[in-house]
Amino acid sequence: SPTPTLTPTPTPRPTGKAIEKMPDGTTLLTDYDGAYQVTFPEDWTILNLDKETLNEVLDSIPEQGQDVSKLVETAKNADVNKMLRVFGFNFEAQQGAYTPNITVGYDTNPLLSVISVKDLMDATSAYLTSAGINVSDPKIKETSSGIQIGMLEANWTVTVAGGQKINLHQEQIFFKSG
Repeated sequence: SPTPTLTPTPTPRPTGKAIEKMPDGTTLLTDYDGAYQVTFPEDWTILNLDKETLNEVLDSIPEQGQDVSKLVETAKNADVNKMLRVFGFNFEAQQGAYTPNITVGYDTNPLLSVISVKDLMDATSAYLTSAGINVSDPKIKETSSGIQIGMLEANWTVTVAGGQKINLHQEQIFFKSG
């Protein structure tokens, strides 16, 4: 009698994201949906925006990070989990109400897929400038594998409760993934 031939089933590609602590103390974000990885510095608190783990993470935020808790709760309630992938905070360097942070966003808007990194940076720069924010000269570099990475820096001053002025510095990095 003939022996049946089994057809192997391909292993599905992972989806979502994985966050793991590395031996050197850094934290590695692997975003399977966007096909990229980001390494966060070692003293940073990384908040995964998956609904399953968010409440546990919110409970672990230090007392001085209550404003951060409010920000994350807002993000959670807005269900932006598909666009905002993680927040990273450096509570060690907090100055008053401001905590240095890294936000990783992954935008799947089909309109963004057809514009260049330069055009996206130009539009972002124009928007920030129209809001009175000082934007430095945007730069586009290329990785060794030929991927364009746009870099934009912005500086402005905000006045917080009590009249205290805080100088803010923002660096944005743009790249196309997938």
